[in-house]
Amino acid sequence: MDNNLYHIAAGALILKGDKVLLHHRTDYDMWDLPSGGMEAGETINQALLREVKEETGLKVKPLKLVGVYQNYSQKVIVLLFLVKVLSGKLTLNNEADEFGYFSYKKLPWNFAPKQKERVLNYFHDRKSVAVQTQKGPRSSKLLGLKKYGKRTKII
Repeated sequence: MDNNLYHIAAGALILKGDKVLLHHRTDYDMWDLPSGGMEAGETINQALLREVKEETGLKVKPLKLVGVYQNYSQKVIVLLFLVKVLSGKLTLNNEADEFGYFSYKKLPWNFAPKQKERVLNYFHDRKSVAVQTQKGPRSSKLLGLKKYGKRTKII
């Protein structure tokens, strides 16, 4: 792979008032926004819709772009969208073992730090699109988390 190539990812802000939907990951003890990378042949919109459906069970409609985030060390560009839920219900799966709506003022301690920054950017300036460089390693490394195998958690 060319060292100048970046991985493109899409993320979703799903809101209930001033609360944001997070899912608890099955591979780390960490909360996250529904998000993930584009697959070959996909548009960014298709990637967004697929990732949200896979991670939450929800069908959504993108309302607007709220952030563009570049991470040099991970070679990734993330496009964050505010979305509206059209249908579906939150469904546990192989990527999410718990769901919760959290106030942006009281996010979990083990919420992915870069994702937290993105959420706070949105709530601090809802009119602008954030364009920002984010530095540092993967969230699991930043939080000092170890990967674990499958587990079952009831909500």
